Amino acid sequence: MDNCGFHHAILTENPYVEMLADHGVEFLKGWLRARTGYAGKYTEIAILDALSYITPQISHNYFRKCGYVD
Repeated sequence: MDNCGFHHAILTENPYVEMLADHGVEFLKGWLRARTGYAGKYTEIAILDALSYITPQISHNYFRKCGYVD
């Protein structure tokens, strides 16, 4: 998600989290929030660690859902 205001609204965040979870995707913002000390001090490491959970299948599913892959 980009930094658009409606992505951060209380009414929209939970549906996004649920929609992503339905497709096996963890909401990284939530992951980083749960590890504020870790993420705050080691942002680059936190992002790389979070990205390590993205499998080729998750990537394929993401691009397929966006219409880039048949």
